[in-house]
Amino acid sequence: RKNLRTELNRMRTAIQDGATHAPFILASRHTLTVDMRQATIDTHLFESLIDASRKHPHKAQEDCPECLAYMRQAVDLYHGPFLEDIHSTGSDLLDDWVTNNRTRYQNIIVHLLAQIYQHYERMGDFNQARHFAQRQLTVEPWNEEAHYSLMRIFLRQGNRSAALAQYENCVHAMSDALDAAPGDATKALYQGIRTQEGQPDTQSAGVSPYVGLRAFTASDSDYFFGRDKIILRLQESVATHPLVA
Repeated sequence: RKNLRTELNRMRTAIQDGATHAPFILASRHTLTVDMRQATIDTHLFESLIDASRKHPHKAQEDCPECLAYMRQAVDLYHGPFLEDIHSTGSDLLDDWVTNNRTRYQNIIVHLLAQIYQHYERMGDFNQARHFAQRQLTVEPWNEEAHYSLMRIFLRQGNRSAALAQYENCVHAMSDALDAAPGDATKALYQGIRTQEGQPDTQSAGVSPYVGLRAFTASDSDYFFGRDKIILRLQESVATHPLVA
């Protein structure tokens, strides 16, 4: 008990607790806590931003500017795994709590980053899309979807060499972490890029989605972008105005 009092006094002195405001550390003979009204906890703020996005009324969350802002603020709060420096507490119950929360927050951030970079790719802002896809790979280097998306983004920017290098990164990351290989879709995209190697590699060339007189099919879905605002406007118009035959 004497040691606890000594450490409490050291903590209070270090943070100048109670010198200019109400005490932050609240201790009695039987309890030890803090004044939550004075605390800013990043996980609480993170959860509130996710909750605000989830509860915000809209028809298409993925393209809602307010929800995008919420998601970006939440992403900015994430600086690594939950309680990264704690490996073992000596308590199975506490270890399970740390592991479960660490996994939960990582899954949330991976999902948020995917939503953000997919939004920017749909809007044609490939620099932002690339930034957030690369950020996702800092969280999960083995995430094949992020590698695939980066290959596609590089290709749309006309940078085939970067797209091919991204595939090699994907191969190594998945092999090292999962002892697995990329799926058929990623391999097919890689082979498609390889067939264009004899063409000029410029930042402005990109990939032409022109298919002549052939109709677009599901296999051309990678090139359906840039019309989201028009589609959203049509959906809202159909929902709010009766159709007339």
